[in-house]
Formats: sequence, structure tokens, C-alpha cells
Amino acid sequence: MSGTTFSVGSAAQLNSDIDLLAGSTLANTINLTGAISLSADLEGVDLGAGGSLVINGGGFSIDGGGTRRGFLVFSGSVVFNNVTIQNTTAKGGAGAPGSYAGGGGAGLGGGLFVAGLNVVNGVTLTTGASVTLNNVNFTNTQAIGGAGGRAVSSGGYGGGGGMGGAGGGTTYTPDVSGFGGTSSPWLPGGGGGIGSTAFGGAYQQAGGAGIMPGEPSGGAGSPALGSYAGGGKGGGGGNGPFPGVGGGGGVGAYISASGLGMGGFGGGGGGNGSNGPASANGVGGPGGNGGFG
Repeated sequence: MSGTTFSVGSAAQLNSDIDLLAGSTLANTINLTGAISLSADLEGVDLGAGGSLVINGGGFSIDGGGTRRGFLVFSGSVVFNNVTIQNTTAKGGAGAPGSYAGGGGAGLGGGLFVAGLNVVNGVTLTTGASVTLNNVNFTNTQAIGGAGGRAVSSGGYGGGGGMGGAGGGTTYTPDVSGFGGTSSPWLPGGGGGIGSTAFGGAYQQAGGAGIMPGEPSGGAGSPALGSYAGGGKGGGGGNGPFPGVGGGGGVGAYISASGLGMGGFGGGGGGNGSNGPASANGVGGPGGNGGFG
């Protein structure tokens, strides 16, 4: 069934229209009317079951300026015609510094990232997307991994970087219990999420919003008392209390049975301030692991 046809001549309009198509089960079309220079991350293409999108480039280019990633297709069927995608960079989010620093997220999909079947914690997030390319040129596109967090003596439990979003760091706070000294524990940071704005929550901070329209927020810290929420649209995880954990970033983040803040699709793990051991594969703590990006 036919959906909506959009004429697009700016980056803002392109993002707005991709947002509008989130969850669409119809056959939609975007026609570019001019070259586009990205000043913000492109929104992820996240169609509903049976939904499709044709992007007719008209021979124009989409330029990331060396700092913005190209298209991320999470679900649905997408066809790209007659377009150049150039100067795009997918950079994994940096891990947060701390006494227990977070790992950096992987950088994948400089010009185009196509999600496959993705199951997190037993829940199917997407059955995968399909993409067809007709006369599409990729020029000067690159993927760069995020830096691991550096160890510092006055930091806390850093969150891991995600698919663009940096992990959340934490700061040492003075003891306010009336006993003096500086014995207060550090708070665990949230993991980064999808998009450069999807930072993990730092000290008493919610996670930043991501770029996945129609998808749930990154994970909140745990336990709930004293925690902060994750950022919307697959964003960064929220800062957690002590003892506790920072929330994982990305789509489908969750708290594991052992109490760790696990990243979902594109998300880094939250820092582990629960004084418990890391899990067997190191995910979640003490500093959060980086997401696959």
C-alpha cells in the first residue's frame, strides 16, 4: 500500500521525515531536491513490519563533513537510488574515565549500517533490515573505534561507550554524613547509546537521547532509588546510586540477573558500583564494557 512521498532539500527535513516514518508499514518515498550537508546525526531508519522506503538521490550527495555517520537502517526494506554518500564517519563512543574506566565502543558502518536479526536478553528487537543499492557511491567514508577510558585516581565507575554515545563518568563527592573526611563512594556512570548525543549519565544525570525513533530509552540505573533515567530513542543509560549500577545504553538495555547494567543494541554497559565481581566475560563492571557500535 502506498504511503507518503517527501521532497527533501535539507538535513533537518531529512531527519524530520525519517522520524515521521518510524513504525510505518506502508511503501514510502523520499526524493532529494539538492545536496545535503549533515550538521547532526542522521536519524535511524526504523520501519514497521512490511514497511519500505525508497530514497531517490537525484544524483545529489549527502555529506557528513568528516564527523557525522551515514545511514543506519534498523528495520524494513530500503532502496537507495542515484546518490553519493561522502565524508561520513561512524565513531564509537569513548569509554568514561574513572578509577574503574569504561571501554570504548566499536565504530561500524561509516557510510551505511544495516542491522541483522538482533535478540537481546531473549527479546527480538528487530528481525533485520534489507537494503538495495542502485548507482550509489561511497566516498571517503570511515569507521573509527571509540577510545577506552583512562584510569584516574579521583574517578568512579565509568560507563562503556556505545554506537556513538560516550559512556558516563562520575566524580568523587565529599562525605556529607557529618563524620567528616571524604569517604563518600563514587556513583556508577551509564553506558553510551546510539548517536553522538546519546551519552551515558554522569554524576546525578540522566542519559542523553539517541537517534532511533520509535525505540525505547536506554536503561535506568539500579536500584531505582537514587537512579536516573536512560535517554530516549535508544539513548545512553542513566547514572546509578552507590551501591548500585549505571544503566546500559542502546535499544533493549536491561539489568542482568546478577545485577549488572547491560547494554542493548548499540549500547555500552553501565559502570558497576555494587562492589560485586564482574561477570565471567567482564561485561558491566567494574567499569562498563564498550558496545559493539
